[in-house]
Amino acid sequence: MELAKELRLHGWAGFGTRYWLISDHDPCIAYLARATWDTAATADAVYRDQIASVCGEAAMLDMLELFSELERITITLEEHGLGLTFPVPGMIMKHWTPEPMSGRATSNT
Repeated sequence: MELAKELRLHGWAGFGTRYWLISDHDPCIAYLARATWDTAATADAVYRDQIASVCGEAAMLDMLELFSELERITITLEEHGLGLTFPVPGMIMKHWTPEPMSGRATSNT
């Protein structure tokens, strides 16, 4: 949260973000919004609050595990897969090489 520290240090009144799939980012945006102005905020506390409100307490452990896995994958893609995950023309097709079928496919008929 280095950027959040800078915002507080320089007395910013707010900031804007841009996302393509807004509801997919609700948990991280909730954390970003709270942590920017509250130095004591933690991702875990914000996520727990959001999970309890949206999914209920019964889903807490499963959802925290899911968030942890999603964070791990997001970091990996940020470091190694930006061209695959950033929505630009050719983002998938540039990784595809047309080749004949391998013949390993099986049929259920």
